[in-house]
Amino acid sequence: MRLDELGFYHRHDKSFHMKRPDGTGDWLLLAIHTESRFTTPDGVRRLPKGAFMIYTPFTPQDYGAADTEYIDDWIHFEPDESERALMEELSLPLNTPVPTAGLSGCSEIIKRMCHEFYSENSFRSESADLCFRLLL
Repeated sequence: MRLDELGFYHRHDKSFHMKRPDGTGDWLLLAIHTESRFTTPDGVRRLPKGAFMIYTPFTPQDYGAADTEYIDDWIHFEPDESERALMEELSLPLNTPVPTAGLSGCSEIIKRMCHEFYSENSFRSESADLCFRLLL
């Protein structure tokens, strides 16, 4: 896997709105800690806290705060073939927001990934990759 950038528990005010009509050239995983709003081909959806979303490259992105502070974890990445196969095997929904019962375990893994990715550890890429597989 190629990790481009990632962040843990990023806070934005209630006016936060990310709009990328052409998406990005990589994959984007979002784990959202607050209520959120997503625009999809089916229309605008408001989600309770604890949602996640995986965007594929060049998919339009339109998401943000739902009238409250917006907090998320995020990972820009490019999965390798085995990770793509794992996502398919797990039937992970792509390009659609998914509400969950909670993100605490996922968020801890992303926090660990951030620590590994930005560390001086000579095995940081391998460590972050293992964390990502666990996250999936």
